[in-house]
Amino acid sequence: MRFRQRFDEAPVTVSIALVTVAVWLVHLAVQHWAHVNTDLTLADNGQGIHGDWWRLFTPMVVHFGVLHIGLNMLVLWQLGPPVERVLGRWLYLASYIVCGVAGGIASDIVLKSTALSGGASGAIVGIVGVLVGNTLVTQELGAWGRRSTQQWKFNPKVAKSLAIQIVLWVAFTSFFIKQIDNWAHIGGGVAGLVIGAGIAFARSEPVPT
Repeated sequence: MRFRQRFDEAPVTVSIALVTVAVWLVHLAVQHWAHVNTDLTLADNGQGIHGDWWRLFTPMVVHFGVLHIGLNMLVLWQLGPPVERVLGRWLYLASYIVCGVAGGIASDIVLKSTALSGGASGAIVGIVGVLVGNTLVTQELGAWGRRSTQQWKFNPKVAKSLAIQIVLWVAFTSFFIKQIDNWAHIGGGVAGLVIGAGIAFARSEPVPT
């Protein structure tokens, strides 16, 4: 019943989580039974912007272990539904994909790495960026002589808290956990900020005088 309720509330978030987990399980099965490591084909090895274009998309469903996918899906399960409600299903899905791709591009440009990179966290940080960017612009509309026409709005206190947590997480892991690809997080987050801000402004109108 709870799963059905969550699907009714946020079908795109639930679908993303199901597809991501399903791909990971298939990967484990193929690796175990056929001895083929699909991560070598699907993860980003720095070539996403150099011909292997699919590597800008597929890393979002690549995860390295139970903890990796578990934490990502838990965060998505908690944060995805409110963002999906505010943006609408299709715009939310497009934002998720664009943020994930932006994270991959940033990683490829800066790291130029041959090490494999994967995970949904770039897209998820992007979703947080959407939330923060949307909230910041919505709060400033009055100063620009405009008012929001957006049906749903984010809690500014929640947006501020999430922004601080993400910044602290990126700073901490950059110093102490070198294996984490924080450029993917930064790229996804910046893309999310721009998307959220743009949506907030587009969903506004001049205040009548």
